[in-house]
Amino acid sequence: MLKDLADTALKDRNIMQVVRIEGPDDEWKNRLLPFFGHKGEKWRWQIDRTLTGGTEPLRSVYYAGLIEGGLAGTVCTFTYAGAGVFGHVYTDPNYRQKGVSSAILRIAMDDTRDLGIHALFLTTDRPGHARTMYEKEGFSPLNEFCREMAWYRDGELSFEKNFFAKADSSIRKLDWRDWG
Repeated sequence: MLKDLADTALKDRNIMQVVRIEGPDDEWKNRLLPFFGHKGEKWRWQIDRTLTGGTEPLRSVYYAGLIEGGLAGTVCTFTYAGAGVFGHVYTDPNYRQKGVSSAILRIAMDDTRDLGIHALFLTTDRPGHARTMYEKEGFSPLNEFCREMAWYRDGELSFEKNFFAKADSSIRKLDWRDWG
């Protein structure tokens, strides 16, 4: 399912359209999988599965930046029950240093809030351009020595109080919701 989110001007004055693609989506699977050709096999398998179906109740959202209809960059979220992972940030080499990832990230984080997501977690290099970009959008390192970062919509304490609230529990088999 495709939703047009915004048009934004890049550093080189090109206009980029940012869209949200929710898996499963066969049409976009055929466009996104080749874009992630640089990823390892396990990551391409995961992307394929989230775009093909069968990963429910995990919510798989791809944010794509399009310039003249072609893919310029992406970011993704994989969530369940308001929390999940953020990743697969990639900019086509022809569009690097033009603000593609930063623009997609900014629009994606606004949309994430609208979708009711309360926490996202990611892993990145330390320190570097990507880490700085994530910090500008509200991600914080879990500590000064690790590569993991977290974003909390209403603060860490509020998230933990609600997400880890006491409730009945039972043992079940792992499934896709546990990844998010």
